[in-house]
Amino acid sequence: MNDKQRFLMELKKSQEEIVPFNKLIEMKITHMNDDEVRVRIPNKEQLMGNYSRKMLMGGMSAVLLDAAASIMALIGFMQKMPPEEAWTYKKDPMDRIATVDLRTDFLRPGLGKWFEAKAIMVRSGRRLCVTRMEMANDQGKLISVGMATHILLEKLS
Repeated sequence: MNDKQRFLMELKKSQEEIVPFNKLIEMKITHMNDDEVRVRIPNKEQLMGNYSRKMLMGGMSAVLLDAAASIMALIGFMQKMPPEEAWTYKKDPMDRIATVDLRTDFLRPGLGKWFEAKAIMVRSGRRLCVTRMEMANDQGKLISVGMATHILLEKLS
C-alpha cells in the first residue's frame, strides 16, 4: 500500500468512525478518488425537518454537500503539495481545511430512504479549492445542488 492509498483509507476511517457529527448522522464515504467523492446518509427520524412527510431537513442537504466538498478539496490540495508533505496522515487530516463559501440550491423535497452527495473538482490551487456538488436520493432524483470554496489553512504549530 502506498502513502496515498494509506492516507485515503485513514481519511475514510476518521470521517466515518471518529468525527462525532458524522457518526451521529451515520455518514459513509461510498466513493473517493482524484476526480470525485461520494458520501451517503440514511433518512432517519432525527434528521427530518418535516416529520409528517418524512422529509430530510434542508440543512442536512447543505451538511452532506459540504462534507463531500471538503473531502474533495482535501484531495485537491494534497495533489498540489510538495511530495514530502502530500499524503502524510495526521491525527485529523481535515484540520487544515475550512469552508469559506457554500451555496446550496434546493430543487425538490428531501424524500427517500437515503441520500448521496457527489462532489467534483472545478479548480484547485495552492490555497483555494472550488467544487461542484449534487445530492440525490435512493431513486436517483436530484434533491439539491451546490458550489463550495474551501481554503487551505496554515499548519498548526
